[in-house]
Amino acid sequence: MANEQYPYSDLPEFTEANEDKNKITPLWANTYIRNTLNALKDELGSGPRGTAADLTTRLDLEHAGDGSHSLSLVLSENDIPDLPAYLKVNGTDHMEGNLDMRSYSLVGTSYKVAIGWNALEGTSYRTKIGTKENPPILPAMTTAERDALPAANGLVIYNTTENRCEEYGDGSWGAFGEAGSGHELLSATHTDTAASAVSRGSIIVGDSTPEWAELAVGGAGTYLKADGADAAWGALGDHDHTGDAGDGGQLDHGAALAGLADDDHSQYLLATGTRAGASGQAQGFGANGIACDVIAESTGAAGVTIDTVLIKDGNVDGVDVSALASRYNTGNICLPASAWWPCTTSGCSALTQTEYATNKQNIQSLDFDTGSDEFAATTLFMPADWNGGTITGVPYWTAAGGSSAQTVCWALQGRAYANDDAVDQARGTAQASTDTWLANGDTHIGPATSAITLAGSPAALQMVHLRCYRDVSEDDMSGDAKLLGWMITYTRA
Repeated sequence: MANEQYPYSDLPEFTEANEDKNKITPLWANTYIRNTLNALKDELGSGPRGTAADLTTRLDLEHAGDGSHSLSLVLSENDIPDLPAYLKVNGTDHMEGNLDMRSYSLVGTSYKVAIGWNALEGTSYRTKIGTKENPPILPAMTTAERDALPAANGLVIYNTTENRCEEYGDGSWGAFGEAGSGHELLSATHTDTAASAVSRGSIIVGDSTPEWAELAVGGAGTYLKADGADAAWGALGDHDHTGDAGDGGQLDHGAALAGLADDDHSQYLLATGTRAGASGQAQGFGANGIACDVIAESTGAAGVTIDTVLIKDGNVDGVDVSALASRYNTGNICLPASAWWPCTTSGCSALTQTEYATNKQNIQSLDFDTGSDEFAATTLFMPADWNGGTITGVPYWTAAGGSSAQTVCWALQGRAYANDDAVDQARGTAQASTDTWLANGDTHIGPATSAITLAGSPAALQMVHLRCYRDVSEDDMSGDAKLLGWMITYTRA
């Protein structure tokens, strides 16, 4: 069936006389287009009012190839000057109805239209489309299809190439809200203005107008400075650190900011070269580091000793540093007299307890007489942090008889045992500690022995057997020497 147009003048059965012939009232209802136009009369109920002489109006009936139909009511404003006033349903000034099978067209710019809503609320808009639950969808197209559209400000589409909403304005397409004129950057009023090109390295500053202005990037090696009012680029000064003329500030490497008073480099470090300094503080600078005199005190000089390590007249090598570090990398093991026992052959006395008369102090000692060398032994187990190196010993002792200038010579030796080592093996070489008598009943702390090398293959956690003795051939104290114990010092790994 072809598309058809039916003027109202050809449909007298759809109209009826009315005292006010300039007013029509469409009553809309859900309808379905039937096989003939006459069937529509029953669906519309009472029908529109008016005559063909009053209206240039028609009903358009369209038939699609898939069997669907559409019906359009076309009203011309040329024949009805105040059209919105005549489109009334139940006294309201809007059209209502189900649009499932109809489309409505109002020609002109002064009318309000609502599609998909129950009413036109207020007067601040002209068109209302869709519902909150079913909002309208923008026409979707590619960038190429968009560019083929006739240019017109206000066009809005969805660009499927860019996946964004776009609008046309001021001669170009742009993302929604960005087309055409933009806002001045940092403007307090956001006045629309042409977009400025971006310049690499430029910054935004306030000028004297006051307005925002571009400060182009400065030359290589320049820095940003202020003159008290504006920002500007300035060139870095030379080694005198005075900066640009008029900047005023000067750096003196430790002196007051009143001028460079140390051109001889006596107050700061150099990258290369030497400086004499004062009080032995000479320094040399170069690729291999800093060579200087290490000063023990402010009045010291090259060649002094620090913590028993001699600082040489030159670079301190790794051996010196190691020796210095060893002072803080050692451990101690205390072996009191009670930890020792007399040897079976040529042994000293058994553990003897002595009480002093006045304060009843009780001590235990091993007594060594003057007749011949006498021996005592002990066993200890070295800690896990032992490096397996040499040890030293310091004897603690007192005397029951002796006189001024007389001496006692103590000696210490030993062997380290690993797992499965035979016990009956030779000890290492003994090292001596010779001490001078002070007074009977006084505590004597002898000097440390020289480094004692233990026989065997010393290592951490091994058993160590020690033997000590009084070497009477090397001393001359007339009374018994009473051993209170030994302090063993070892080096940690």
